[in-house]
Amino acid sequence: MHKAVYACTFDTSSSSITGMKKTIAVIGSSNHSDTSIVSRLAALGYPLLLADKKWEKVKECILKQHAEASVEMLNCSHECAWQADVILLYHSAEYLQLLKKIKNVVTGKIIVNMVNDFNNKEVQDLLPFSKVVHTMADFTPEVVSYKVRGENNHAVEQVLLLFDEIGFKSNHRNNS
Repeated sequence: MHKAVYACTFDTSSSSITGMKKTIAVIGSSNHSDTSIVSRLAALGYPLLLADKKWEKVKECILKQHAEASVEMLNCSHECAWQADVILLYHSAEYLQLLKKIKNVVTGKIIVNMVNDFNNKEVQDLLPFSKVVHTMADFTPEVVSYKVRGENNHAVEQVLLLFDEIGFKSNHRNNS
């Protein structure tokens, strides 16, 4: 099987049934680049569910800048994953336990593995009925870009479109 590998650019159009943007869960710890992604998503009108107390200050900043933003703190990653259409997974001290905890509520959902040093195959094996997409950040002073890869080409394209919408640079290459 050939895997698609892209360096950065979701169906940012609306959901086909409701006409609303997809709800995005953000699970795991934050750092500076993560807050930029979450802030940009909120500014573009994506409903966000945050599942780690470390995001509380980010939520406050987002709501100061974008009072109309839909940003909700939930203390349970399982509940966040249940309610979301797309899940951004960041680093967590108990990453494997987290994956097992959300496994039964992420069937058919896009899981964006934002952990650079984690084996994407292991994530896909733990979440066999999810569409796992792995990202690899590449930071330069001028631009943030992401390499994006996964076994489900449609999910990869969706993530590339989402990243493009929030302003990350993209280029594309295939990898088998």
